[in-house]
Amino acid sequence: MLFYQAALPLSRQTLTLVSGLLRAHRRKIGSQWRKLNTS
Repeated sequence: MLFYQAALPLSRQTLTLVSGLLRAHRRKIGSQWRKLNTS
């Protein structure tokens, strides 16, 4: 999910939490990001 190395040493749990929050936010705002259905 992350595209670069973090400057701070973050635990996998923290990264999972952050990525989950981002995913939920994108879903909430109706983002078109990575939407596969183009028809």
